[in-house]
Amino acid sequence: MHSSRRLALTVFTGLLVCSSGSVPASDNVAAADSSVVAVPAVPDAAPLVMMYYNPCKDLCPVYGVMFYRDGSARYNGVERIPWPGNWYGVASLDTLAAIEVALKHADLFSITDTYSHSQRQTPASYIEYFGEDGRSVKQRVGSEKTPELNALEKRLHEVVKAMEWAPVPNPDTPESDTPGTQSGDME
Repeated sequence: MHSSRRLALTVFTGLLVCSSGSVPASDNVAAADSSVVAVPAVPDAAPLVMMYYNPCKDLCPVYGVMFYRDGSARYNGVERIPWPGNWYGVASLDTLAAIEVALKHADLFSITDTYSHSQRQTPASYIEYFGEDGRSVKQRVGSEKTPELNALEKRLHEVVKAMEWAPVPNPDTPESDTPGTQSGDME
């Protein structure tokens, strides 16, 4: 397996890359990158696809979302987004099937690993597909990329916006201080 794919699979399983904070060793996180923040995993569900945005020099949103094969999803909002923190939701089986179709249509196994862009202030976005062989594609927003990859990214954004999200319970926070469910624009 290509070394960058092996690293990606090691670091990204159950994680979202975010811009701030350190991760305690007890979170079972590969601590090689201090920008990696753990997202509560679904123990019995296999990951399907993850998308996240790194910080940029401008006012770019920083967040990530992981979809699992059972329809559950985890969202981590870090910076410049309306709902910061860890959230969870469940996509319908129809939505999950539409994501799978979009993944197949994007044909991630036949496109280039990286799409670069000359402007460094734009955030890098990543899509990681957890298929049999696994495949990740790194791109910069505004870069030249395939129409299928654009459509996949757009579809994942639509799903995130349409889902109803609830905060991941924090054992240190009294339940009365936990916000209620949200739906709509998470980015």
